[in-house]
Amino acid sequence: MLTSIRLDSSRDFPPSHYRVHLDELNNQWHLRFSRQGSKRHTLLNHLNFIDDVITDGNEYHIVCSGEDRVVGTWTLTSNQESAQCNLLIYSSFAGQGFGKLVWLQAIRRAKETGHSKFMAGTHIGNIPMRSICEQSEMKISNYREGSPLAYVYFSLDLIDQPELRP
Repeated sequence: MLTSIRLDSSRDFPPSHYRVHLDELNNQWHLRFSRQGSKRHTLLNHLNFIDDVITDGNEYHIVCSGEDRVVGTWTLTSNQESAQCNLLIYSSFAGQGFGKLVWLQAIRRAKETGHSKFMAGTHIGNIPMRSICEQSEMKISNYREGSPLAYVYFSLDLIDQPELRP
């Protein structure tokens, strides 16, 4: 079973989990497909990031497995029409299906909050994330060539979208 806990502020982020989370954020190999991979993350700048996400009217979630182990985080950012999910599944849980489950949860949440479109962008070489987008019936909407990060962008029309199942 997978649960998402929506935070109301950075004070809700479990202190017992700080070290694991920072280790994941600073794992350059695991984040090699992310713009975040080249940054050095500290506890203070990450807690400020959480508060900025929430203050801007967006959502920050902690993902827990059935055993109440934190397996990652996700954010849902949006404008009036579209929503976008940023997903981090910790390296020790990668390849176990958590990413797809969280992704479907984020799509459902975007639909619940009245968005008409769900958007995603990922490095062109991030095959697991591209696969999740494609399995979620998202369509490629754009490419951006460039160095060091070439991106592919996906979109999903949420109007009249049937319920997606894992």
